[in-house]
Amino acid sequence: MAKQLLSEKQTWQIENPIVLTAEEILFLNENPLNENNKWKDNTFKPIKDRIRNYYHEHQNGTCAYCRLPINGGTDNIEIEHIIDKNRRVDFTFEPLNLVVSCHNCNFSKKTKRVMSLCPPENTYPTNGNNFEIIHGHFDDYFANIEFKQNSLYHALTIKGEHTIKKCSLDRLKLAEQREEVIMYQDDEIISEVIELRNSGNYEDELNVILEKLREIRNR
Repeated sequence: MAKQLLSEKQTWQIENPIVLTAEEILFLNENPLNENNKWKDNTFKPIKDRIRNYYHEHQNGTCAYCRLPINGGTDNIEIEHIIDKNRRVDFTFEPLNLVVSCHNCNFSKKTKRVMSLCPPENTYPTNGNNFEIIHGHFDDYFANIEFKQNSLYHALTIKGEHTIKKCSLDRLKLAEQREEVIMYQDDEIISEVIELRNSGNYEDELNVILEKLREIRNR
């Protein structure tokens, strides 16, 4: 039932992590993160911009944790380190450790622990078995979380419970935002009305919409 409330863009799982170029790898080796070179320094901006754009596209413009749209004009598209970079600096630019999230989910998760076992240095896990939260590269989100009719997040597994708790997916405003997405973006008729407004071929598209409204009336 839950997936019927969703557009397909929210059901992604990253199959191909970003591949850093030879030049980017060389630069990172020559400029390791330390007290002098910090994550927020402009020196890393070109690499971070490419990472942000890559995962924003591969996540269909949605947050890794709440799965709601992140619009760069109204919200921060933030690079999220699944294993926090303050806990494991060696995974800061590890492609499998990177996704994008909205500011609220990123802020809620902060530096919380996400693994039951700490991996060896420079050895990133190759599956999601030891992760306590949903991993955007390894896990099927909707095998762990579903949305109830009131748009609240409901855990299907322990991993789903941890994700809801660590990312504060039970916050009230989130359910309200999801209701808006369902109403204005996932509704087929409304989305077609928006397309009609933005197109120049009003007659044909209007007839299609009117026919669908007649079908709804006659049910």
